[in-house]
Amino acid sequence: MHRKTADTLKLEFIENAAEITSKAHHVRINETALKNFAQDLKKPTKAGPSWDDYLGPQDNTLFLPDLVHEMIVITAQNAGYLYEDAKGEPQKWNVDGSGAKALLGLFNTLRDKKLLRGKDDRSLNISDDHLRKLKEALSGIPYADERLEIFKETLGSEAFGHIYTMTMRSLQIGGGFKFDMQSVETLAKAFPKAFGDDPYRKKAMLALIMVAGNARSRGVNIDLDLPAPTDYRLPETLNTAGVLEFSPELTERINKAELMDENDPVVTELRAATLVAVEKLCDQSGLKIDEVDFALWNASRDGTLDRLRQEYPNAAKQHFRCKTMWF
Repeated sequence: MHRKTADTLKLEFIENAAEITSKAHHVRINETALKNFAQDLKKPTKAGPSWDDYLGPQDNTLFLPDLVHEMIVITAQNAGYLYEDAKGEPQKWNVDGSGAKALLGLFNTLRDKKLLRGKDDRSLNISDDHLRKLKEALSGIPYADERLEIFKETLGSEAFGHIYTMTMRSLQIGGGFKFDMQSVETLAKAFPKAFGDDPYRKKAMLALIMVAGNARSRGVNIDLDLPAPTDYRLPETLNTAGVLEFSPELTERINKAELMDENDPVVTELRAATLVAVEKLCDQSGLKIDEVDFALWNASRDGTLDRLRQEYPNAAKQHFRCKTMWF
């Protein structure tokens, strides 16, 4: 069978999202607001984040497949923060209100217990005893069973083999590397529970963006040709900026903090429209996907979201909430 090119895979991915968006009942793109927002986006004056806090102790050497593997393992678990407790009440896995702190705390514990492979131990044996210890470490954490299955996929020598192959295929003749939709689909096929089950491949794309940020901070050039990794933060910023318009019904559901299902049609609409809008923002602003993605994600942290809410008071008051290990 003929292997599709990365360009074809990306085009089909975006066209599918555009078709869903064209038929959406609760989300639409305001093209005028998008054009204005794109004009306001500025190229960063400094390098993007290196994401060092997501990794274990680093030295001056860099073997890219090791970096990719380590980032894959943690990003595959970067989800499942919102859940329902035994009484059916919505809860959030967090430390000091932060899901990221909860995730990083878990991984620090796993590193201390030697349950994650190191760069000198690519043949980490995932024994029954190892799985038992992982299961104990995950006790009390939401989606513990799903997380254990994802660890089974992403740890060990077989996982490293998939990642090594993907990384070496991304090596460019002129030097450096390039991650694209073939990279994403390779990860989705190798790690279906971690990445492949999500039709929008959010965590796979995010992992590659984070690898690129870290590698660039260490002098390795990585180009990215990816769609947007769609979750809940990007549509929040785009809605608050007037780029995505929500129906009154959807706005009400979000404002009531309804915990939606990952397969809810409105979640699909939100993610599809976000992907299409970000692609247009990249085209119209001239910025790269990781630059636009970070600007939208960081809006809730740098004061942008608060300013936009004053300009667009009819936007939803918070991000949508979803029960999922996809994002």
